[in-house]
Amino acid sequence: AHLRQDSGEDKAASYEDFRDFFQHGEHLEHIHAYHLPKEHQGSNAATMDFHTDQGLCIAFTPALLVEEHGDLAPPGAAAGRFEIQLRGGERVAVDVPSDHLVFMLGDGVDQYINPRKVGGSDLRAVPHALTMPAHAGSQWRLWYGRMFLPPADAVSEASGLPYGELRGRLASAWLEEEEEEDEESGALPAALALGCSRGQRAVELRQLSEDPPCASGSRRRCSGSCANNQLQCWWRCMNFTADVSPDSCAAKGSGFNCTNARDEISIGGIHHGNYYTRCTNSSQLVRPNCELPQINALRPPGASATGFETFLAAQARLGGYAGRKDLLLDAGNSTEVAFMWKITAEGKVDGLMAYNGMLSWMAWGLENMDPSSGKNGMQGAPVLFGISSSDTEYAGFSGSVKEYRIHDSQSRFDMWNTEHDTPATTHTEMVEENGYSAMKFRTDSICGSSLNVSSGPNRLIWAIRASSYMQVGKDSYHEGCDGTERKRYRGGGRVAPWVVDFAADIADNPLASGGLGAAAPGVLALASLVPLLLARRAA
Repeated sequence: AHLRQDSGEDKAASYEDFRDFFQHGEHLEHIHAYHLPKEHQGSNAATMDFHTDQGLCIAFTPALLVEEHGDLAPPGAAAGRFEIQLRGGERVAVDVPSDHLVFMLGDGVDQYINPRKVGGSDLRAVPHALTMPAHAGSQWRLWYGRMFLPPADAVSEASGLPYGELRGRLASAWLEEEEEEDEESGALPAALALGCSRGQRAVELRQLSEDPPCASGSRRRCSGSCANNQLQCWWRCMNFTADVSPDSCAAKGSGFNCTNARDEISIGGIHHGNYYTRCTNSSQLVRPNCELPQINALRPPGASATGFETFLAAQARLGGYAGRKDLLLDAGNSTEVAFMWKITAEGKVDGLMAYNGMLSWMAWGLENMDPSSGKNGMQGAPVLFGISSSDTEYAGFSGSVKEYRIHDSQSRFDMWNTEHDTPATTHTEMVEENGYSAMKFRTDSICGSSLNVSSGPNRLIWAIRASSYMQVGKDSYHEGCDGTERKRYRGGGRVAPWVVDFAADIADNPLASGGLGAAAPGVLALASLVPLLLARRAA
C-alpha cells in the first residue's frame, strides 16, 4: 500500500504493504438489522441503491433471515437480493453460499492502489445494492461485515491530511449541515468529498420506496427515493422508458446507466449537470472537470503576467482605447481578466475583453435587470459570446463573436445558441496569440438592448471558460482550473454588480492609470473574494 505516516519528526515512515494496512488500519464493524414497514412486508422492496464503500475493502458474511426470538427463519427463506453493478452497467444478482466469507473492494483502490500499479487493468470499487425479501412481521434480516480503512495516521496524497482527520471532518460536515448545495452548480459541499475519489461525495443510504422522492435534493432529511421503475440520476428519479431501461438496453447488447455527455457513469446519480439515463457500455466513472485535458496545458511556457501586460499595451495602442477596468486578479495580484474601451465618433463602444491565458469562450453583456431573472441576472441576459478558433464543438461557430440572449431558465450554450437576427455589433474579432486571448467588438446595443454610451451607468456581466474545450468537456460552464482546483470565471450580477459609465469612467480613470478604479466596487469585491474562496475550499 505504501501509505506515508504522519509521524511527527519522522516524516519518512510509511506503511509498506497490505500486512501493515490490515494490522494498523482501522477496522469498522457493521451489524445491520433490516425490517420492512408493515405495508411493505408482503412483497420484495428495493432497500438500498447502488453505492460504493469507503476503505480498501469490506469482508462480510451472507445475510440471515431470523425470527425476533433469535431462531433462523424456515429453511430456504431468502435473505434478500444482493446485486452488484458490472463495468458495463449491468446489474447482476450474487448468491453467496452460507459458509463463505466475501471480500469486496472499496473506493480505496482508486486512492492508494491504482495510482501505483505498474500494469494491467485498474482494480474497481464494486457498486452494490440490496432488495429486501418479503417477510413476516416477526422476521428481521441480519448482516455482519468489517470495513478495512487506512490507518488513522496514514496521509492522503490527494489532500495531504491524515485519514483519521479526513474521517473526522467528514463526520462533522455531515452532522452539522453547515454547507448546502451550491446555488448555481448544484454541487454538494466539498467537505463531503473528503476521503472519496473521482469527485464522489458521501451520501445517505436510505430506504428506497415508491413514495415521491426528495424534491429539494436534501441528502439527510428525505424519507423516500426512487421507485423500482426509476433510477436516480442528476439527483432526480428518472423513469425507465421503452427505449432506455435495464431490459431494453440489455436487448440491444448494452448496459444501462446514469451518464453525462462524456459517457461517464455517475454512481448513485449524485452528480450535477448534463446527466441522463442512457444505454451505454462505458466503464469510465465521472472525472472531475480539472482532470480532463486542459486548454492551458499547451500554453507557451513564456506566457506570464508581465507578458499579458505587454499584450494589453499593444492592443491598447492598436485600438486607441481610453478606459480600462481590471475584472479579476490572480493569486499574485496581477491582472488576469481586463476590459478596455473607447467611445467612437458614432457614439458606440469600441471594446476589448482580454484574458491572461487560452480559452474556450468568453462573454460580455448586460445584466438582466428583471428581479425574478435566474442566476443573479445571467439568465435572459443579452451577451456577446466569442468562441476560440480551437473550439470545434459547434460547427461554424469557431472563431466567431455574435449576439445571443441567454435562455430564461437554461444556462448551457446549447440551449440558446441561436444568433440574434438583427445584430448591431460590428468589428468583431477573437484574438489568440502567444498564450493570451481577447474578444473585440463595436456596438451600442446587444440583442436590441441599448447601452448607455454617452452618459449613465450600465450593469454589465462577464464570463470565461478556460478549463477544457467544449468538444472535450461536452459542457459550456464558465470555469477554469488552477491545477486540480476548479475556479469560476464570471463577474457582475445582482450579488456583485459591475457598473460602468463609459464616458465618466474614462475621465475618472483613464487607461494610462490602469488599475481597478473606484467606479466598480462590485468588481473589486468579486476580484478580492476569489482567492479567499479558494483558500476556504482548501482549508
